[in-house]
Amino acid sequence: GKPTQVGRLYYTTLRGQYHQTLVSTGTPEARGLLLRFTDFLERAVAEGRFPAAPNSNPRFSECGYCDYLSICGPGPAAHGERKNPEGRALAEVREVRALP
Repeated sequence: GKPTQVGRLYYTTLRGQYHQTLVSTGTPEARGLLLRFTDFLERAVAEGRFPAAPNSNPRFSECGYCDYLSICGPGPAAHGERKNPEGRALAEVREVRALP
């Protein structure tokens, strides 16, 4: 088969309105970025690390899409910092968010 040229990310919840985002994989740089992202997800799943770390950028509103907001309660960003202020999980989330 041929390498893919595009991938799709889905918000698979009613709140996310099942929105999809296309992600180019047609260049070596794009494939490298996608590999970094999928490696991050694989580690997070394997280690059970999903810190509450909503993005502070006003362009994003993860909490508005999250079905677990009632569990986090107010100020979910502070939970991850308080539980593990120097932890690798939060550092990796920030690193992934900085990807182009």
